[in-house]
Amino acid sequence: MKLFIKKLARSNLSIRIRNLIGFRPVPLNSNKLSQNFSVSDGFPWRTDNYFKTNFKYTDLLKVFYDEINSNVEIHFYDKNNNLIKKINKFNINISNNFLIDKEFLNGIEDYGIFYIYHKSDKKINSSIRNSCYTGFSYKNQLESYVHGNCPTSYKPLNPNINMWKVAKPIVENYIKENIGPKAFFKDFIKTVQMLSRFGPQLPEIMDNLKEKLDRTNIDKPNYNVSKLYWFVGGSLATVMIALIVFSI
Repeated sequence: MKLFIKKLARSNLSIRIRNLIGFRPVPLNSNKLSQNFSVSDGFPWRTDNYFKTNFKYTDLLKVFYDEINSNVEIHFYDKNNNLIKKINKFNINISNNFLIDKEFLNGIEDYGIFYIYHKSDKKINSSIRNSCYTGFSYKNQLESYVHGNCPTSYKPLNPNINMWKVAKPIVENYIKENIGPKAFFKDFIKTVQMLSRFGPQLPEIMDNLKEKLDRTNIDKPNYNVSKLYWFVGGSLATVMIALIVFSI
């Protein structure tokens, strides 16, 4: 049942619905990301109240694509999403780390977010995502590390590439395959096929969703519950249409 719910929530059709109604929107749908891009998770940094941040990352291009001239570009933003620093690191090792403290950020004692992008002239015909590890130390004590788990931004691997020239066939194909009635119908068919596999479990799944709705209604009234009702209502409508299609 959990596997079914995860697949349903991650399907392109569900992502479209979630983004439309604002229920747990997905800003970056990696399912539709084209080739030769570097995807970055969003990593928090903190330098206030005696905190320091230690960042560990791997040269994925060297490990998986034998690239010896890769480098990384890292962008730092404050809590208001203003760019405050940009650095480039060349000749990186397979494993790398650096410290983020107030001296590194020119005296800033605050918190924010940063992104890491791999750069290379090599065409790898794929896209890479670096989740990395971010550690937080209080008063120079042992760090507590967290792993990145939310892809939020991406840039081309080759910084000198003519993006308009390269992106033209990609954008044309993307519009053809992913936008408009044809794409919506294709996503709908995939969702219907997935739903049909879990047909016997639908009553139990709906009962569990109802219980979650009831609990949410008690704990979080009004705005969030309204979004949840819209999402579940859309899911129920999809299930009903699926049953009708497969009964014809």
